[in-house]
Amino acid sequence: MPDPDVIVYYDYLCPFAWRGAELAELVREDLGLTFSWRLFSLVQSNRTDPDYQIWNEKLDHDDPTGTRGLLPFLASLAARRQGKDSEDAFRLQLQRARFRDHSAYSCMTVNEAAAAAGLDLAKFSADLDDPELRTQLAQEHHEAENLNVFGTPT
Repeated sequence: MPDPDVIVYYDYLCPFAWRGAELAELVREDLGLTFSWRLFSLVQSNRTDPDYQIWNEKLDHDDPTGTRGLLPFLASLAARRQGKDSEDAFRLQLQRARFRDHSAYSCMTVNEAAAAAGLDLAKFSADLDDPELRTQLAQEHHEAENLNVFGTPT
């Protein structure tokens, strides 16, 4: 796969990242652009406790933010394992569920987005339980910090 024309760091909690994703979806084909969507946690970036690490949090299934964005991040990485197109479709479905339809980032919303994106649901569910996704999230976030990313979308 060729290198993307545009790398975008985003957070599932950011409505501006959703609007940017919708705009990218509108122009990508006409402009012949490819986008690569990378994860960046605003919660982690804005932490006051220097020992805090979002990727080490225990998922709180009652938190409508999906544990401050952790659940959607992990779900996005699980979707990525099914290919770029699957990841992109899932990301948009999940962002639309949150910001257009005002759904919580719950397990039900994540699974509905995965189904709507056409993911292999058994593979998605198994991948979502892989602890390696947390390591991948940490690596992607640190990559963004090394590039001086501080907000989303960037």
